[in-house]
Amino acid sequence: MIIYLPDDYIFQIHSRDEIQNINIKLPSGGYLQAQPWGEDAIKVINIISTDPIDFINHRYQPGSIIKRELLFD
Repeated sequence: MIIYLPDDYIFQIHSRDEIQNINIKLPSGGYLQAQPWGEDAIKVINIISTDPIDFINHRYQPGSIIKRELLFD
């Protein structure tokens, strides 16, 4: 028999100085939850969308790093 109990230690690990997640609006209407990653990149944490295509896109997969690209006209 396995008994699962809440562990208070888990809630003490996170500090208030932790980097906050940012929400980025996708063209489909969904959101990416991400964290800043270095100077010009973000790390995807979660996808919040009702469009299945967002989940298929490899750039939006949790754990992937998206770098900012500058486009000049």
